[in-house]
Amino acid sequence: MSESLPAQRAAVSWKPLLKWLLFTIVLIFVAKYGYRQWQQMDFSAVRWEPQWLFVAIVLYFIGWIPSAWAWWWLLHAAGQRIPFYPALRAHYCGHLGKYAPGKALALIIRAAMVREHGVSAAFAALLGTVETLVTMATGLLVLIALLPLVLALGDASALVRLFPVLKMFLALSFVEQTLVSLGVLLLAILAAPLSARVLTRLVRRISRRYNIPIGPAGSPSDAVLKLNTRTLLICGTAATVCWVVNGLSLGCVLAGMSLPPTSLLDPLLWICAVAGATSLGFVVLFAPGGLGVREAVLVALLQISPGIDASLAVVIAVLLRIVSLLSELVFAGVLYWFPVKADRSPD
Repeated sequence: MSESLPAQRAAVSWKPLLKWLLFTIVLIFVAKYGYRQWQQMDFSAVRWEPQWLFVAIVLYFIGWIPSAWAWWWLLHAAGQRIPFYPALRAHYCGHLGKYAPGKALALIIRAAMVREHGVSAAFAALLGTVETLVTMATGLLVLIALLPLVLALGDASALVRLFPVLKMFLALSFVEQTLVSLGVLLLAILAAPLSARVLTRLVRRISRRYNIPIGPAGSPSDAVLKLNTRTLLICGTAATVCWVVNGLSLGCVLAGMSLPPTSLLDPLLWICAVAGATSLGFVVLFAPGGLGVREAVLVALLQISPGIDASLAVVIAVLLRIVSLLSELVFAGVLYWFPVKADRSPD
């Protein structure tokens, strides 16, 4: 027993190093590709319109309000009464924590900021995990749902190079692609009841094991918490709105470079690109904020548009990252410096 403890500690100490190593490797490859494309970009041909970049910054903030609402609604459904503004404030300030490998710091910041309003910090983090998983899963479903329409816009060779498995999907006709996408969406809807039960049991088990209080009285886990199909569908709907608005933010970035939509399907490409790139970037846990991974997916998806080549796609991806970071810094700062009166702390 005494020998296994040092071994466990050694294994734990290696995990952060491994995450940083993997992140560094991915970032080097993405940065090298981006640098080559950046060198080929003719910036003299770009007509900048800064007002659209300002709109993109604001839309990025607005785009995450539905996600914050979903978390707040989950807390209320579990008996954790808190006004919406403190939940929004904690949710958005927590965005800055995603730039640490592992993504856990974002939840820790969220939980710490609602604790002073009478919410169990540990339980807030648990429901924050549920909300995040639903939001990112919805992003992947948005990608799958829109992919047949987006692929009709142009050449998807860059996307196939990144995801070779898509060769089989591209070999299908548009009708067949649509049927496959609808089939996946139908399976996701049918799996919602099972997913709700699994999440409910998981949260209850964790709360019992670590004596995490649930409910207004701070009682142990009981029937107060129940994640059902309706809950997941409501959170999924909120997440869909989130991805639509974030897609419009990307559209404003394009407008800031004087790249107006050339097709009625272009807005669908924006939504698909942001939802898919962000969700896939989240899956790669070792990449802080999906850095590098998100940009690689975004560059590949943007090149489907006939008017966007690899060099331009890299510039757009970098600019979107700058816009999102500025939005997070500005609005997190504003929300942080305008707190509301705290209530009590249950733990």
